[in-house]
Amino acid sequence: MALGALDIATIAVEVVGGVAIACNLVVIAVFATTKPLRRKYYWFILNLVLADIASAILAIVQQVHPGKAPVALVRGAAFTAELSVLSVALNHFLAITMPSRYDAIVTRCRMVIYCFFIWALSLSTFLVLTYVQEYTFWIVRPLLSLTVILLTGIFYCVVFLTIKKYKQAQASAPRDDQTGDRLLRTRQLMITFTVILITSCVCQIPFCSVNILIFFRGGGLWAQEYTILVVHKWSVAAVLLSSVVNPFIYWLRLAEFRAKFCPKRVKAETELDTVNTQTHM
Repeated sequence: MALGALDIATIAVEVVGGVAIACNLVVIAVFATTKPLRRKYYWFILNLVLADIASAILAIVQQVHPGKAPVALVRGAAFTAELSVLSVALNHFLAITMPSRYDAIVTRCRMVIYCFFIWALSLSTFLVLTYVQEYTFWIVRPLLSLTVILLTGIFYCVVFLTIKKYKQAQASAPRDDQTGDRLLRTRQLMITFTVILITSCVCQIPFCSVNILIFFRGGGLWAQEYTILVVHKWSVAAVLLSSVVNPFIYWLRLAEFRAKFCPKRVKAETELDTVNTQTHM
């Protein structure tokens, strides 16, 4: 029996979701066995990884056992990932603007509570929308995602401008290796998350567009034409694709992450970066 377009799209969601789960489980293993990555500086990456895994698992569950519960949970997990990317900007803005008070303000306990708060807020929001105001979801979900992406972009610009200002001030001040290292590390991590943000935005656009279309056409998802159902399913696969890409971004951008796979090469790169930094200071 030949597979229809909707069946193929469903298989694509399951395959992409499975690859996303496998890739992010590798990331979890690297985090668990790499001491530098267990610092609170990287905790929002871990929260993002957990959200990516949850999104992929729940998306697959939704294909096998359709229902409101898995739909609401996958929506909440995806939104948690978006809020985690936004939280990175807020975290590093505090780190560079209040270096002396950062450790007192951003404690491990508070970060754990904040991460739980993100999950609780996201899941409760979409459980309510799915069970109480399901029709409203089709416009609220894309608007929330696009708003968070826009706010994240603005905050990232603010952080980069702040880093630039501090570097200019440092150039005319006595040399401070600790401050210079912190700014360099913050800038590298912010560039990493900028790439993640752009990837997320590109993958979210088809999904948001289809959701807005469904809202204005009315009737919910299953009242739409077959073509729209297929496009919607492919847009879900596109969203999951960002969860597949993210682990490769970590590998390309984070030296501590690459060190688990090719320690000699990373050591050489680190020594070269140190020499270059000292040359320009």
